[in-house]
Amino acid sequence: MKSMGSLLMAGIFVLGIALDAWTEDRASSNPLDAAEVAGLVGKLGAEDFTIRDEAEKRLFLAGKPVADALKKALSSEDPEVRLRVRRILDRLFPVLQLQVRAAGEAKVGRTVSFEIRIKNVSDREQVVVRCLDGSTDGSRFPMYARQIEWAEKTEGATAEAKDGGRLCGNCNSLDEDDCVLLKPGETLDPFATHGHGQGGFGKWLLEWKPEQAGKASARFTCDFTPENPAFWNGPVERAYGLGKAEPLLARVPKLKLEAHVDLEVKP
Repeated sequence: MKSMGSLLMAGIFVLGIALDAWTEDRASSNPLDAAEVAGLVGKLGAEDFTIRDEAEKRLFLAGKPVADALKKALSSEDPEVRLRVRRILDRLFPVLQLQVRAAGEAKVGRTVSFEIRIKNVSDREQVVVRCLDGSTDGSRFPMYARQIEWAEKTEGATAEAKDGGRLCGNCNSLDEDDCVLLKPGETLDPFATHGHGQGGFGKWLLEWKPEQAGKASARFTCDFTPENPAFWNGPVERAYGLGKAEPLLARVPKLKLEAHVDLEVKP
């Protein structure tokens, strides 16, 4: 039987999961009865933002047992209720998947290349956003990151850089073309150049040169969960709005995706 490492080097994708900031609280949540679910669904359209947010959180934490009631609420006449119900369902039943593949043999001093894809695993069209200028240093969403974890750390080995720096001091402006419509089953390379030579940011994440031998795990995350929509823009552009991209960004699933590749680094 082949080892996990040899399978990965042969080009098998390791599939990621969708994470959510509320997931950690789910274990401590109490089951809801039908009347409570109906009441919370009604509060999704409340005038008070705090009430709407709290209702959304409680319904999400209730988990899949409330899914049928939520699906019925998709026909609500209140657009705010429909929006929040769809967001809860997207969190309970992830619609996007992060896929990672390592190419080539992992050896000390030799660069390992990674391939990243985002796949639409739902039955409807989804909007995703490419890696932007500033996406890999925490300046804007989507936030793409990589972390290398060793089973055993060799003394004297240097830690991996946490970011690769922005490619442009102000961060390039968000463009409508940065939002991609993915049909069911389609995938996107978020680091690819597109249009008139645009994009291609953050490619430093796709290469890694190990300094020690042993077992390592390369973990990748893609965060589509800005609390403030303005944070899709770079720091300089936040005061100017989102322009034509705004309606598309409103359709991006609010998910944090994660995937990893386990590697056996040879001397």
